Amino acid sequence: MCSSREQAREAGSAATEATPQTSSGDGTGVPNAWSLLAEARLATIRANISTSSNTEDSKVALQKVNEELAALDNVVASMRIRQNALSPVMILPPETLSRIFMWVARSERPSTAIDWGSNRNRDSQTSAKLGWIKVTHVCHAWRDTALNDASLWTTLSFGCAPLTHIMLKRSRDQGLIICEGQDNRSIPKTDIKESGLYEHASRIRVLDLGTNSKLKKGILAALSEPAPLLESVRVVGRYAQPSTGKDYVDEKHIPLLGSHTFGGQTPRLRRLVLDHARISWDSPILLSGLTHLEVRLPANCMVKTHERSMISMSGPPPKRWLPTHVQLMSVLNASPALATLILERSVPEDDPELKVWIQRSSNAQAAPAPPPLALHHLRMVELDGSFNACAHLLSCLIIPPDASLLVTAEAGTISGIERIDKDVLAKEMFAASDRSLRRMSSLRVKQMRESECVAIEGWPAPLGLPVYPSIYHTSKPPQPTVKLHLNMRDGGYLTLWNKQDIASAVLSTFEPSSVEEIEVITDDRYLPVSTWWTYFAEMRNVRIVQASDECAKGLTSALTLIPQKPGPTGTSPTPARPEPEMVTVPDGTAPETPLFPALKELAFSNVDFQKGISISVKNTAFYDHFLKSLLLRKTWKIPLNKLHLRDCTIHEKWVNELKKAVPEVVWDGIELRWEDDPEKSEDEDEYDDEDSYGYYGYGSP
Repeated sequence: MCSSREQAREAGSAATEATPQTSSGDGTGVPNAWSLLAEARLATIRANISTSSNTEDSKVALQKVNEELAALDNVVASMRIRQNALSPVMILPPETLSRIFMWVARSERPSTAIDWGSNRNRDSQTSAKLGWIKVTHVCHAWRDTALNDASLWTTLSFGCAPLTHIMLKRSRDQGLIICEGQDNRSIPKTDIKESGLYEHASRIRVLDLGTNSKLKKGILAALSEPAPLLESVRVVGRYAQPSTGKDYVDEKHIPLLGSHTFGGQTPRLRRLVLDHARISWDSPILLSGLTHLEVRLPANCMVKTHERSMISMSGPPPKRWLPTHVQLMSVLNASPALATLILERSVPEDDPELKVWIQRSSNAQAAPAPPPLALHHLRMVELDGSFNACAHLLSCLIIPPDASLLVTAEAGTISGIERIDKDVLAKEMFAASDRSLRRMSSLRVKQMRESECVAIEGWPAPLGLPVYPSIYHTSKPPQPTVKLHLNMRDGGYLTLWNKQDIASAVLSTFEPSSVEEIEVITDDRYLPVSTWWTYFAEMRNVRIVQASDECAKGLTSALTLIPQKPGPTGTSPTPARPEPEMVTVPDGTAPETPLFPALKELAFSNVDFQKGISISVKNTAFYDHFLKSLLLRKTWKIPLNKLHLRDCTIHEKWVNELKKAVPEVVWDGIELRWEDDPEKSEDEDEYDDEDSYGYYGYGSP
């Protein structure tokens, strides 16, 4: 009996012989040739079947038919190979195919254990589970290309241990990429020891363990050998709640990169990101010459005590997992090319160097501080910690003037050794390294009563209106280049820090002539006219101002009042005051230096034009005062060109009157604010203390 391959060769030869005899110009030659061949091959079998009368002969005939079909399958497979070879995609060189496969590998990763069950209703479950590996099943050429390209197999999949083992083998000596735990549906069942990762851990080039990783502990345990190829590490832990009976997070819930991780040898490591994860600050991997260092510790990473206990009164609660100042400066010294520094709850606290810095600043005879460290490649610094700790660290660094500086700080209670000098902000925290003024086009200033915080943000380019998200739009502004968010409520008690001094100190570090847009938010709190002048008197190129609630009423007064000039010595009608006295312009003449002389666009939100100014004894509507201010500015030849009114309590007839004073008025058509509408507030809690403030989310921190 002939084999299937021999029959296939015979069939091919017969077809070749038959083709010339049956070929015709109408294209029917090829089908006729294969039809004649099939008839010839089956003629004997058909005769046997028709004359056969016993079962055994039928079985033999059926076996012959199966052999013929198997041979035909081989012929078809051979023809498919030739067809694929002539396909246009097969003309592509292997290098191009490898590049295409690489893009497929990035977008179609092999499925994990949970996906194998969830895909059972798909038309091609196997294809879905294989992901990009399905390219090895298309043809011999594609398979050879994929198997010979070791870089395709470097991004490991932990769907099952055998697959991981195969990928480790096929990646040969290439650097490995471990990106695991990014999908919350990813629940691999791989045993790290069975996968072979321990033997290949030295080849890891990128390590990215996301929040949902179930293998984080096992993978970190395998990283004990030196990693000469390692370039990037990112470990994200889950949000951890304090344990029962404790007010701090247990160490067992926070992933740790110990001092022996990677054997302390990572010569190529440049990026280190730890989010809700910790590191031993004496680990040698921190001295690898990082360009990106990001450490974000959990919010409950410190051992807290009762705010009125003797322990807490004797000093701040002990911090855990924080570096000392010496350790952190050693890391920065070893990172001259550092471009990004982010320390969230990771700034050195309660450090001997910090106490020396505070004492040195108040003692003129103290030894001078060591020279600051210059990090010329820094592009972003983001700190979150106590005010003194952040100020101390920044005073030890020289940061490029165009670098982003974002500081979130806790003011804390004022003690005998705590600095509250506003010069710390102006000269040591936000001052540019070359002592030049930072050029900001857009500014946002917040003084919040409820949260007792001061926030100042700045952008180097104009943002336009509307700048910040509200109920009218959802787009968010880009990340500011400069930010200070200072919380001045400690343990439920207000500190003695002065908001105006803080804001003035930070604003003094900006070039006044560069500011074009300003937004001021005060949490429905009147901002005195003198404060407007203190903050913004030098910013004479401002074109757009945004304000809300009572803050807008203070701005309206500031636009038509000027500081009183000091009289001769001994003739001042009022005693000396820390803030300038504001007076009206004499005889209605245009002042030489009005506030915001270049102002062209004004935006008010959540302003009640029916009520008067809260501090005014006159019972007149704010609308009357505002209209007079607009007309007066128009008389001074500095008119307003555009007015925005959003969610304000104002009558339509008043809006029509304002259109006579301002060429363009953009009004949302709302005549009654949400909090002023009795139908909208019937179900509000009448005992809710916050209702009395009339503040409903504009400029919320």
